[in-house]
Amino acid sequence: DGKEYPSVTTIIHSLGNDEITKWANRLGFRHIDYEKELEKSSTNGTKVHDLLRGEVDSSYTPKIEYKDEIERITLLGYLTRFRNFIQDYTYETIFTEKTFISEKLGYAGTLDWLATFNNKYLVLNDFKTSKAVRFWHLLQLGGYYNLLHENGYDPDCASIIIVNKKLCSMYPINKSDLLYFANAFNILAKFYLLTYKKEPVAD
Repeated sequence: DGKEYPSVTTIIHSLGNDEITKWANRLGFRHIDYEKELEKSSTNGTKVHDLLRGEVDSSYTPKIEYKDEIERITLLGYLTRFRNFIQDYTYETIFTEKTFISEKLGYAGTLDWLATFNNKYLVLNDFKTSKAVRFWHLLQLGGYYNLLHENGYDPDCASIIIVNKKLCSMYPINKSDLLYFANAFNILAKFYLLTYKKEPVAD
């Protein structure tokens, strides 16, 4: 209908990020352009996400253009680590990279991967290429849970799956913690919409 909705990640960015500021300062002391480094990191993360999506979703074919052979080998290393990890699980993919927009909540989000594990548990999964789980990753899952719940899905739990140059690990979030971060995210979303969008929000 032509209306704009902020994304879950846009709302989280309104909190600021001290770690990125410190990282940018360190690069500055080394005379490295942090914006170029941030763009490079973002591009790498996007390509890794695309590979992982193709691995868990048989209906999707990755669309990656490797800039050189070194990048191809490096990215396939991420995929190999993920394959070694996920082979210990039985799962069935419900969807990957699906966008939900909520007029009621006032925001939107694109979820990485929803799947059933062990033919029993509905799990909301988010891929990360960072070195560790961050607080805002949990808030992000909370926002995604709210969007899922409004659309008839009720995950039993969630997970952050970290795939980086050294390892692949799953960090599970139980239902009670997921609900806690879902509520916390809605509080943040109301603040964002009132402060930045200057729009009324539902109670």
